[in-house]
Amino acid sequence: MELLLFGQEGPRVLAFPPTDCHLTGWEDHGLVTGMRELLDKGQLQFCCLDSFDQETWSLARPPAERALRQNQFDGYVFNEVLPFTLKQNANPQVIVAGMELGGYQALNFGFRHPERVTRILSMSAVTDIRPFIDGYYDETVYFNNPCDFLANEHEPARLEALRRLDVILAVGAEDPAYATNLRLSEILWRKGIWHALRVWGGKANDWQAWLGMMSLYVWGHD
Repeated sequence: MELLLFGQEGPRVLAFPPTDCHLTGWEDHGLVTGMRELLDKGQLQFCCLDSFDQETWSLARPPAERALRQNQFDGYVFNEVLPFTLKQNANPQVIVAGMELGGYQALNFGFRHPERVTRILSMSAVTDIRPFIDGYYDETVYFNNPCDFLANEHEPARLEALRRLDVILAVGAEDPAYATNLRLSEILWRKGIWHALRVWGGKANDWQAWLGMMSLYVWGHD
């Protein structure tokens, strides 16, 4: 697996690309340039990861295999990417950010490992993977579907860790993922997990809107 690093200091941003996009997507479509001032000042570091969608939710393989590969990808980010970025930059703050299925990856990783993440920024994110599994369901699917495992979370230590997270859900009112982002927001409120739901007018699932979201929300909520 390849990855790209931009910047040397500051909070480490694990940057997941949108659906089926290459790891150069953030650079090619202006997000790196748009955040260049913060990167150059040592106030952010981007670690751009490659898409794994063709191994998981985008590929026409049996759903059980898709879920298994997703679990393996989660292990790769946890066991390889995080330690690697820490060696490059000892800043303790970790932001996971992504769009569409990359937004799903940010949500899934952040909610599965809240003790290792400071902030989640999802943009036009897929929040429920059940449409990708053709009616199949097992334990691996469950533990990789935020709308499911969060709805049933009851372990006190896990809930305490989740409530420490800084969570921003940014979505356009006409985005395909709008309804499921609202559903995830409702689940989070029921569990006492504070977060910011930021609804943009019209469609916001494009690079220009995502740059605007990054500029506003990578540090704050407004």
